[in-house]
Amino acid sequence: MKKRYNKPLHTNLKPARGLQIGEVKRYTLEKIMNYNVLLVLLSIIYISTSSFAEVVSDEIAIDCKMKGGGTTFFIINPAKKQAKFVLPDSVVLGNLTTNTERHILTFPKTDKRWETRVIIERYTGSMVWEHGETPFGEDSLKNVHRSGQCEQRIAKPKL
Repeated sequence: MKKRYNKPLHTNLKPARGLQIGEVKRYTLEKIMNYNVLLVLLSIIYISTSSFAEVVSDEIAIDCKMKGGGTTFFIINPAKKQAKFVLPDSVVLGNLTTNTERHILTFPKTDKRWETRVIIERYTGSMVWEHGETPFGEDSLKNVHRSGQCEQRIAKPKL
């Protein structure tokens, strides 16, 4: 019988880092597989972060139509307990309190605006707006009451 010798596929390959000649092929295949696994993992991470970055948002946009005309736009962030009242020329920052039935948005008094409290029912979308002087929730001649209907959507820029 003839003796068989283990020859590498490529005779011009030299052993790398103290490997035997027969181990060169296995070493290069393992290296290629490690790169492929790394490439697949990086691709998955890139796709998951770029495709769903706009969908996964902590902010919720709320569009409210007031009875008697007009619309109001809020952005709330339950995780940060923050509310934003979006006006055509500015944004008013406020506080958000959320329970199982409603969102309560409060905006502080400034030199240009009255203190405002907005209560939005989470299941019906009905909204009660009151601005003026505290305490709110009482029938006071110092306060203005409005009502409307709200809808929520994911907060993402349109343009």
